[in-house]
Amino acid sequence: MSLYRQPIILFGIVLPILVSAAVVGVSSVLKSQVVDSFNTKEKDAKNASMGVAAAREVEASEQPSPTNGSLERPAWARNEKLGQ
Repeated sequence: MSLYRQPIILFGIVLPILVSAAVVGVSSVLKSQVVDSFNTKEKDAKNASMGVAAAREVEASEQPSPTNGSLERPAWARNEKLGQ
């Protein structure tokens, strides 16, 4: 019976514990990388949406104001010469 004690301890206890520890370690590293990547992408998406909102606000504030209820077209659009 003593001939089988060392292989049973090695392959039945030590090796499964080492494999389990390696799987837990790799899983925790991968999870932390995925969480970091998600947080970075979420932050970038929030910044992009804030930038789009700010650009729309700037574009809305730069609209030409109408004169007498209508917008005046530039001279080149009215087919007029610029010197007249």
